Amino acid sequence: FLTSFYNSATVGEHMLQKIIILGTGGTIAGWASDPEQPQRYQSAQLGVETLLASSAVNLQDLEFEQVAQIDSKDASDEFWRKLLSRALHHLQRPDVQGLVITHGTDTLEETAFFLSALLPCDKPVALTAAMRAANHPQADGPENVRNAISAVAQTRFKGVAVVMAGRWWAGSQVQKLKAYAPEAVGVFEPWAWGDLLESMPPVILSPPESVTPWPGPETVLAHLQWPRVEVLLSHAGAQAWLLKALLKDTDPPLSGLVLAATGAGTWHQSWDGVIVELLARGTSIWVSTRCALDRLAPRHEQGIEWVPYTPVQARVGLMLTLIGSGLQKPVP
Repeated sequence: FLTSFYNSATVGEHMLQKIIILGTGGTIAGWASDPEQPQRYQSAQLGVETLLASSAVNLQDLEFEQVAQIDSKDASDEFWRKLLSRALHHLQRPDVQGLVITHGTDTLEETAFFLSALLPCDKPVALTAAMRAANHPQADGPENVRNAISAVAQTRFKGVAVVMAGRWWAGSQVQKLKAYAPEAVGVFEPWAWGDLLESMPPVILSPPESVTPWPGPETVLAHLQWPRVEVLLSHAGAQAWLLKALLKDTDPPLSGLVLAATGAGTWHQSWDGVIVELLARGTSIWVSTRCALDRLAPRHEQGIEWVPYTPVQARVGLMLTLIGSGLQKPVP
């Protein structure tokens, strides 16, 4: 059904309003120069218009915009700023039913978390990606694009979701779990996904749980420089020297630190003294777990927050929380 949705004569009945396709690059837009070696490809080579044409979708009632053309491992604050701005612009249009965003998988969980925290939940936003280049013999991008458009057209959810491999996942929960397989993404929470072939009423996908209310998107966009937040992994043999390096004055200065902690939120004892120094200097510290299939119970203790996110999601969440606290000065 999903594959044939755009070949049917009833497509106009389902698409009562426009769907906007925002292209950002990624493997889904990648191209292998040697067809005999499709695994050796360069990411972000095709524009979103070409990508849609190769996906064999009906372009009726679709609009497309190339927001960026990057390998998602190179995502930056500026990339997120532009994507948020364009997504917000289109969602505020009364003639737009929803958005599809093509993206790379490497930082998909960070962008999905970022947008989930900031975009309104009254329209569907589907991020989609691929693990094989566009000219791979078994390219997974075309079907993922068709499914994402179909999910938005049918309003299978409202809010931000990731659509891949015949399923959708809540954008606030998704993470990349595999390095090669087309089924690369998943979620920890079993309720936070759905099968695209199942018939069910629309699901409202809420923003991720927050320590304090997330700032509005306009507030985020009004800040010239977003707070610098780093992630540090605790491991056997960890020493304090790297943490001590964070005490040095830098430009921009360190505003927040996420500890990718062991187990239930612990870290190497060699870090204890430096963490006290960082807190005394006003550095905000959040603790996540490096365990892929679990999350920490939220708690606050001695000026530190334990949060129920992956380490990279926690970095995004802490950055947004610091923006919301008024740490940075907005544009005059």
